[in-house]
Amino acid sequence: FFSSIAPIWRAMSYPVAPASPPSANAPDTAATWSTPLASGWPISGSTAAVPTMSSPFASSSVSGGTGLSNGVNGISSYSSYSSVTNPPGSPQTPANANVIMVAHAGGDSGAPPSPTGGRVTTSSLAQILGYQSSPRSSQGPDFSPGGPGSRMAEGSHAASSSGLFGGAGAGAFSTSGTGAGLLGTPAGGSSALDPSSTLATGYSSRSLPGDSSLLNTPGSSSKLAAGEAGAAGPTDPNGSPSPESGEHLEGKQLFTGEAEAEAEAQSATARLSYTGPVAPSKINIVTTGWERAVDQLQKDVDELKKESKTAGLQSYLDCTEQEIKAVQQSEQAMEPKLNHLQYCFERAARLRAENTAEVDRLTNELATLKAETEASILREQEERRRAVAESLAQLAAEKANMEATKSKKKKKKKKKAKPQAKQPKVKKPSAAELAAEKEAGLLAMMTEAADAATSSFLYNPRLCRITELLDNAAQGVFPDEDQEYVVGGWIRTTRDQRAMTFMEINDGSGPTGLQIVLEPNTCPDLEEFRKLGAGYGACIEATGKVVKSPAAGQLIEMKGTSIKLIGPVADGFPLAKTATSLENLRLYPHLRVRTNVMACVMRVRNEASFAIHKFFKDRHFQYVHTPVLTSNDCEGAGECFTVSTLLGQPNPDYSKDFFGSKAMLTVSGQLNVETYAAGLTNVYTFGPTFRAENSNTSRHLAEFWMVEPEVWFIDQKGLMDLAEDFLRYCIAHVLKECQADILYLSQYHQRMEEERTQEEGQRTLEGTLVERLVGIVSEPFGRVTYTEAIDILKKEAEEGKVTFEDMDLHWGMDMGSEHERYLAEQVFKKPVIVTNYPAEIKSFYMKQSEDGKTVAGMDILVPSIGEIIGGSVREDDFDKLVALAKSKGMSDADIESLSWYTDLRKYGSAPHGGFGLGFERLLLLCTGMLNIRDVIPFPRYPGGISC
Repeated sequence: FFSSIAPIWRAMSYPVAPASPPSANAPDTAATWSTPLASGWPISGSTAAVPTMSSPFASSSVSGGTGLSNGVNGISSYSSYSSVTNPPGSPQTPANANVIMVAHAGGDSGAPPSPTGGRVTTSSLAQILGYQSSPRSSQGPDFSPGGPGSRMAEGSHAASSSGLFGGAGAGAFSTSGTGAGLLGTPAGGSSALDPSSTLATGYSSRSLPGDSSLLNTPGSSSKLAAGEAGAAGPTDPNGSPSPESGEHLEGKQLFTGEAEAEAEAQSATARLSYTGPVAPSKINIVTTGWERAVDQLQKDVDELKKESKTAGLQSYLDCTEQEIKAVQQSEQAMEPKLNHLQYCFERAARLRAENTAEVDRLTNELATLKAETEASILREQEERRRAVAESLAQLAAEKANMEATKSKKKKKKKKKAKPQAKQPKVKKPSAAELAAEKEAGLLAMMTEAADAATSSFLYNPRLCRITELLDNAAQGVFPDEDQEYVVGGWIRTTRDQRAMTFMEINDGSGPTGLQIVLEPNTCPDLEEFRKLGAGYGACIEATGKVVKSPAAGQLIEMKGTSIKLIGPVADGFPLAKTATSLENLRLYPHLRVRTNVMACVMRVRNEASFAIHKFFKDRHFQYVHTPVLTSNDCEGAGECFTVSTLLGQPNPDYSKDFFGSKAMLTVSGQLNVETYAAGLTNVYTFGPTFRAENSNTSRHLAEFWMVEPEVWFIDQKGLMDLAEDFLRYCIAHVLKECQADILYLSQYHQRMEEERTQEEGQRTLEGTLVERLVGIVSEPFGRVTYTEAIDILKKEAEEGKVTFEDMDLHWGMDMGSEHERYLAEQVFKKPVIVTNYPAEIKSFYMKQSEDGKTVAGMDILVPSIGEIIGGSVREDDFDKLVALAKSKGMSDADIESLSWYTDLRKYGSAPHGGFGLGFERLLLLCTGMLNIRDVIPFPRYPGGISC
């Protein structure tokens, strides 16, 4: 396809603008006529290698250009300009004439010619088209049609010739007789241009003597057949055909073979003085101004069809038509490929459109990384340049000082040299400054990267949270009624009418659900949904518009346009729409969170957990994960779960057990976290702990969570302040973030209080849940010593204001829950901190007071619960700690097993303390629940470990 259309395409792609010739009124001066030729094609040869070539006009010359190039099917072009210069007195080249160069060179393509090898033929388009020039000057014969001595090509000569389409005359490119131009005329002259001839295909041909034509014309013999190469004749010493041979071979010169022609050829060769690279080995016809030439040629062809009797021109035209048909066929063959290519482009565009977001994200990340890298490189380069400049300045200053010192020591000078001006000493940045600057750069880089990473996220929830819609509506921000939302959740209530269906769903984001109104005309799925019989507990997904609700008690509702049953409820669902007792719900710990009361408790638990971490993070505490498996009994009560692989053995040898010693579930993370406080100053741990205490009370669990901070460099007062701040902060956070849940729980407890019968251990609290919590955060806690607390209890009992189950009130007793609650609920009516407990009833690690009887411990007592926080200042003296341990009945082996803990007192000890808060007891306080098993997802207690 490309080989077929290349000649036409190239010519049409590089049109030649006609140039203005010099004025014809100056015949006595040399005139130069320049014609721009096609440009941009690679040309074999160079500008310097192209000589001044003879012109068909008298002694005119053709110059310029950059050589000839290989063409396709014999067509080539110039890449620059060519000019024709006529001598003074000779006719000037006409304005519409263009230069056409015909070349045939000796040797292979690109090889240098022999001295008489390649010849360059020039002619003007006017001459080719039959233009009649004025007679030549005395330097040569006339150029008129049929005139003697016309030269159409260097290396060829005849008695006369004309243009390619000229009149009759002695045949150019022929050995004798009369002929026409290259195409010839009915006179029987020779012709040299035919698309089917060897000149077009690049093969050689032989000129025949007599009135013969190179074309297959009627009435003349021809040896020009497509693809047939002429026989090679004898050559001269330079490798060119002998003048007598009369042959035109591929890559060789073309001439008549007569002595006159040879002489003329040698004369032309001398004028050319061509020594540069040669054009390709095949005869290439180079034409410019193709579009203009085609128009004129078409006219001449039409005229020649009528007048010419030669078959060569017709053959040329037939071949051209065949080439056009071949081009058309090639275009048709290319059409499916182009269609496929178009499909590929469209598919690529679709793929790019689908991945635009990902490409943009990756592009932004790449740009950010590139900018950061470039900035880092620039900073480092600037630092190096500054360091080098400072070093050079310092060296220059030192050199100047040395020269000044030498000049002073010279004895020949009578006068002392003037002291040189002190160079300002450039302070070289210290290593610390450089490190600080580098660190600042790294910090800025980290901050920028973190901000970029947290500014956008990939996950975009598909469903809208019901609580978010309700909260916005409560603040006066209602959703766009033209926008559709998708919600999902579990059916709480449903009411089916003939005209419409009302349904309330809850997704667990809050205690209040969203009402969905479904009508058959707006919800095509309603009839099918009704057939499924979805009821309480079924999981559904609804789509619709959220609008203001006309019903009382709710701000918004959804006008459903689509409803889907995601998870139906099978028979035997244990939960009912009516209220279920908490005792019954404990039988189904995996399902009880579907109820409002348990969902509220779990949301409060979540916020309270977050509040704990936020409180300590804001105060620069470090979170430490302490182990669950331990080898020590922190409390020393022996109520630990043993972890062993030696099951069933009456007296197991723990040295052969998995850990090589006795292992237990931890009862507290205090001792472990205390070791990290010795290095991090302020730390805390928050995790599960275990007690093997066979207690089925409403205040005890076998597995519960503890919050245990440890602080270095703290005294007893500071410890009490920290504990009070911590408890008030957690409650305040819940009041702020869980208002809907706290209100629901407060109303729930009021209903339960009215229905509850007075049972053992139950008590009636003053005020609602909200009032109690607000009271705790609004007033400072009370503070009293253990001794004062015992005296208060004695006095209250003696006055008959209270009766305890344990009325043996004396100093040194371990107060029970009833005593603690009475102090908080009746005496102080708020939380109270009790300090300075007797050493006998507290752990061995508590610091002894100066009186030697008490320790610097403290407990926080709250209404409805009793003790919620217990802590102390730790003993920081090694000897006293060991003595206290022995006084508690610990053996030397027990103390040795805690050597890792006692070592803290030997290696850089300091006053320190901490406390522990039972997380579930905090939740009892915040939620108002009465049983600790209802504030933990999966309670563990004696006889209960389901799930």
